Amino acid sequence: MTDSSCLLDVRADDIGGYTIPADSSVVICPYVTHRHPDFWQNAGDFDPDRFLPERDVPHGAYLPFGVGQRLCIGSNFAMMEGVLICAMVLQRFRLELVPGFRVEPKPCITLRTRQGVVMTLHPWPTSRVPSASTEAATTEGEAS
Repeated sequence: MTDSSCLLDVRADDIGGYTIPADSSVVICPYVTHRHPDFWQNAGDFDPDRFLPERDVPHGAYLPFGVGQRLCIGSNFAMMEGVLICAMVLQRFRLELVPGFRVEPKPCITLRTRQGVVMTLHPWPTSRVPSASTEAATTEGEAS
């Protein structure tokens, strides 16, 4: 959630037909915004492709780390960390949701799940994961 309580001299405005008095706190709920049918086709569906560069995402419709002055200073680090962790885990394991486990969202300031996500990790066959000795031999062979 984002608020304007840190800003000085907030003027009155009309938003969507509602009058917002001067110096009011305004709260934006990303959980609702990210599922709002005015911004997204099939807003309730899981569709990661909606964020592809060729798709037109309206400004302010996607706020994973806030927006404007209130943008999280760790957003770039968080995105990099997420990609690295996914890459490291997924090259070694296939993940499968435990049968019967139901993922229930728990919207707070950040979106979480009520009881975590219970999964089984299945190692990929060893021929799929290069070992340190295989990588070293390949590198030496390329250097020759």
